[in-house]
This record gives sequence, C-alpha cells and structure tokens, in this order.
Amino acid sequence: MAYDFFRGTGSGPSEYRNRTCRHCGGLGFHARVCLPLAQARNLLGRCYPRLWGEGDPGTIALDRAATIANAVNGKTSLDALALFRECKREKSHGTVQVSTDLGKDCGGYASGHIFKITYPTLYVNGQVVQDQESASWSPRIRPNLISDAPTISQSTILAMAGTGKEVMFFTPVLHPNIVGFYAPGMDRERPILPIPAQLPDGTWGQRRRERA
Repeated sequence: MAYDFFRGTGSGPSEYRNRTCRHCGGLGFHARVCLPLAQARNLLGRCYPRLWGEGDPGTIALDRAATIANAVNGKTSLDALALFRECKREKSHGTVQVSTDLGKDCGGYASGHIFKITYPTLYVNGQVVQDQESASWSPRIRPNLISDAPTISQSTILAMAGTGKEVMFFTPVLHPNIVGFYAPGMDRERPILPIPAQLPDGTWGQRRRERA
C-alpha cells in the first residue's frame, strides 16, 4: 500500500536536488528549522504520550530559532490541536514543519510545481489505515499522528494530519520519497531522477536535468 502526499512549491526539482539541509545534511524538503529526530520524537511524544512506546518521552527543549519554542519548551504535556494550530499560523523562517496535502490542489498552493511524495508503510495513531480518503486520516477536531512505526520512539517519519487534507511533517521529506512532479499548468506527472554522485566541492552533479 502506497501513501501519497503532495507539496506545492515555487521552484523546480533542481532547487532541492542541489541543496543539502544545513541541519541534517539530507536532500529533499526540510523545515526552515529542521528538527533532529530526537526533538521531533519528543515534541510529538508530549502530544501523544500513549503512542510513545516504552518509557517516558521526557522533555527536550527546542532551539530558540523555532517559532514554537516559547510555546512548548518546559512543558511535559502538549495539546496536539494547539500545536497544529500554532504551526499552521506561523509563516516565518522559524517554522519546524513541512506542509503537504492529500490532494494535488495543495490547499491552494498549486500555482507552481507540485511534487508527489510516497511512503510504502504508514500508521495513523499507531494503526494501519489503508484508505487515505477515510475519516481516520482527516479528523474532525484533534489531529492524528502519522508515523512509520506503531510507536513514536521507533519512528523515523513523524507527521500530524489535521482537519481538511493538510499533513504536517516534523521530519524531513527526503529525496527517495519524492517520486514525481507536475510542472506549472501541466497535468502529466514526470518522474524524479535518481540522485547523482556528490562532487568534490560538496554540490550534487546532474547527468541530465528534469524539464520544468
């Protein structure tokens, strides 16, 4: 079962293919303040303590560059809906999430390039839910936890699905999971090319360019 998400951006494939994240070093889509995995787990573990796994998530302070730091630092318990709303409200350079959508309309941000993101296995609140159109993905009130393992402490992919079709990822969306894109005004999906070798100067070479 493949789970698909879409992200609208103003730039084409070369924009993220040739830039490594200054926080994690990976290629793909990253938040403006890319959280280390331990911080992302801890943040959502305080929202969904019963889904944490064994032990206690404890409290890890976020970097002050994150706009939500003042709202979450020092608190052992967090409200998932309040966190989702705070992240959605913030549009500054301190955001900690990568916003995606379940549909190609991308919540109104579909005027540029639209990228298709695919994951083979995901859990909703610790359970496998195969139908992304079901109410289990789009809650009426409290956001759902999306992960790649039954518990947060085991997960390397962590996101929150809110009302409507928006899904916020608190871990990077890396290149292997970005499988295709739509150029502006085009309905045909184009494939994403494999990552070429890294050049001596630290940039990433390209054997040929995707047409944008």
